[in-house]
Amino acid sequence: MITLKEVAAAANVSTVTASSVLSGVNRVRVAPATAERIRRTAKNMNYVPLAAARGLRTGRTRIISFVASAISHHHWDDAWHEALKGVSDLMWEREERLMLVMPRNREHELEIIRQMAFGRQVDGFIIQAGNDMDQERLSILNQSDRPFVMTGGLPRNDINCVVFDMEAFAETVIAEVGDDCGAVLLVLPKNGRNYIYDRFQAKFKEWAEARSCKFTIWDGAFIPEAEWLAEKRREGGGGCLAVVLLRGLLPEMIQALDDGGIPTGSGSRIVFVTTGEEVLMPPPGLSVVHFDNYSLGRRSAKLLMQLVDDGAGAAGPHKVVIPATPEV
Repeated sequence: MITLKEVAAAANVSTVTASSVLSGVNRVRVAPATAERIRRTAKNMNYVPLAAARGLRTGRTRIISFVASAISHHHWDDAWHEALKGVSDLMWEREERLMLVMPRNREHELEIIRQMAFGRQVDGFIIQAGNDMDQERLSILNQSDRPFVMTGGLPRNDINCVVFDMEAFAETVIAEVGDDCGAVLLVLPKNGRNYIYDRFQAKFKEWAEARSCKFTIWDGAFIPEAEWLAEKRREGGGGCLAVVLLRGLLPEMIQALDDGGIPTGSGSRIVFVTTGEEVLMPPPGLSVVHFDNYSLGRRSAKLLMQLVDDGAGAAGPHKVVIPATPEV
């Protein structure tokens, strides 16, 4: 195993200088060219500082935990995958580590958080808001000295959170729907987090009522039957039926509309809201809007690391509201 002393000798610097550069502690001033030579030498020699030793020296584990909601990973929900990528990328850039927790149920999740928080096994937590932040979970986290950030869910003023601007997101989707529809069908996701879409639904309902447009919310387990879809179009005066699809099953919805005699491109259109799924050869009348869950995860990790770096005296809580769609 390569030691710090060997790296320093190969780079022709003192051990203190090499340690200052490779640990990021900046004990001594080092010229940029020398610092680059030390880093290049360490990389060429496959030198990696021992995490345990560094932890004893700094009081940090250099590990954070991403706690995925038990609801999300037991359903076909890709949102947390994209958020996890954002967290992972930021931690990689910081040369710190990420621990993924996928609890079996709520009780399992609470016990894992309790052990990791009071055992100081991680520097902090990113909690995916599967069922919002209940009081028991909050109590465990607040009693420990580990900072945490809730990612997703509803905006809150009492805890650190990073959330989407759902009203602005509704406006983005409405622009894709257009003003020439007689009826709009909103198909909600079936993953136990419909409360997150309350503001989204309210914005859509307000828009539809202002235009005397028939507005219906569907939260059934499967795609509506073809006859039911055709009836919704008739209730809208026979104009175009717009379907806002906030879950998968896109092929099934296209087929149901076709079977009901209102195929996309003529009698209907679909706005498909996805967390990352690509649509190959989209049919006429289909538009795709992406949730930017990658940025949600990255911003959550950035806020958490700010809290970790600032220590126990960090000001807060912080509420960060970000766009739901990727910036072009």
